[in-house]
Amino acid sequence: MFYLFYLPPLSVSLRLSVSLLPLPAPPPRENILKTAKALVEDTKMLVSGAASGQDKLAQAAQSSAKTITQLTDVVKLGAASVGSDDPETQVVLINAVKDVAKALAELIGATKCAAGKAADDPSMYQLKSAAKVMVTNVTSLLKTVKAVEDEATRGTRALEATIECIKQELTVSSHL
Repeated sequence: MFYLFYLPPLSVSLRLSVSLLPLPAPPPRENILKTAKALVEDTKMLVSGAASGQDKLAQAAQSSAKTITQLTDVVKLGAASVGSDDPETQVVLINAVKDVAKALAELIGATKCAAGKAADDPSMYQLKSAAKVMVTNVTSLLKTVKAVEDEATRGTRALEATIECIKQELTVSSHL
């Protein structure tokens, strides 16, 4: 017997197989940044929720609790990606997210105290102060993540610069 099979051209097969590959996960830094931005938005909602009704305040508190859990998870993943050969860096990252979580707890407490109070009430000033501490700690976390990433890519950047120098030397040598 003779069978006739149709085989698509190789280029079609390669395109299909490449398009079916899973997309790489975004680097931990991107996830941390995205989640930290969401937490800052939650912070704004908490502060504005103090002047609003209890429903809006409760919703903002629930959202911020969910977001800090997500932030903690992505920072843990980022710390794990650093590798076990650098436990000091892992500890620094975990401590930075702990500081953010503590600041959030203090902000929620200040929000409860300030809820329904007049704008010139001392509890409102404490709320604003707690919000500033929260944003400062989130900023510190992001700076820590950037410093860790810069350190992790330093070797790669040095290799890329070396390769570029070698290419330039080869180009100059080939023209002689």
